[in-house]
Amino acid sequence: MMQIVPTIDISSISNDDIKAIKEACIDHGFFKIKGHGLNTLIDKMWQQAETFFKASRPFKQSLRRPKDGAFGYFDSELTQHKRDIKEVFDYAPKAVPLFDDSSKPYWPDNKNNQLVINGLNDFQGTLNQFYIAQTKLAQQLMEILCQTLGEPPETLNKLFGDLQTSTARLNHYPSEDPIPENERDNNIALNDVALGAHTDPSAITLLLQDDIGGLQAYSAEHKWIDVTPEKYCFIINIGDIVQVWSNGRYKAAIHRVVKVPVGKARFSIPFFYMPQSEAVIKPIISGEKNKFREFLWSEYIKKRIADNYEKTGDKDMQVTDFMFKSRV
Repeated sequence: MMQIVPTIDISSISNDDIKAIKEACIDHGFFKIKGHGLNTLIDKMWQQAETFFKASRPFKQSLRRPKDGAFGYFDSELTQHKRDIKEVFDYAPKAVPLFDDSSKPYWPDNKNNQLVINGLNDFQGTLNQFYIAQTKLAQQLMEILCQTLGEPPETLNKLFGDLQTSTARLNHYPSEDPIPENERDNNIALNDVALGAHTDPSAITLLLQDDIGGLQAYSAEHKWIDVTPEKYCFIINIGDIVQVWSNGRYKAAIHRVVKVPVGKARFSIPFFYMPQSEAVIKPIISGEKNKFREFLWSEYIKKRIADNYEKTGDKDMQVTDFMFKSRV
């Protein structure tokens, strides 16, 4: 019986694996991978993530993402205009001008012995090493996705390269609101789940989740399904622009995180693989009429994430906004 969310050993991909990924992308957009060779680095990342979020609130607030920046600590992210029950640390090894207009540094320094005091001596080094490893893995996965669409593996490589705009994140989902009551914005409602249902704008997301679980995907056939954790497995979900590249054959993965049980804490580590700023996004399927009009990645992503950080009142942009109207 085919697994609803298949686990694929990417050290030796078979034709059956290609078929399983294709079926998953048609139905819900999730699959898992093992055989990537990153287990030791994954252990180091879990240690860094847990240590960071256990640090004092003043320390984390000193790294708070500025209004005109995309990186650093944040505890007020919105999904569909409601605040999620989580705190995050966003980063990239180098500047990504598409997202970050701020010159404020977001990596913790050690001028007052902060890193040693908080147990984060190798924080930046470990996270950057992991980012580089995930970038290589993501390219391999995109080549596999091209194969599932019947296109040459290298079809999309030129849209990424050294100028790709990928970002990475550490997530902490506590069971209770991470913001003290006296600091909350009472004009913004709290989500009734830890993370509201959404799609990722990226090409693909590589996610590690701990053994607490809670991630759910929306399946066309089975409705909401659990994406259960497997040790050392990356969970892969396809994003908005894969829906375009596939000419609508694949649907961007709708997913959410349910509330964490009282007294527990959930950690996850996502990597969002994204093309270079000036990449033109359009279908790649040979011999078909395009169902989507082309658009620039930079224009789409800016509009897509505009209301993640503050309540704008505008309707969220969706990739389906770029579909051609039905033709008779």
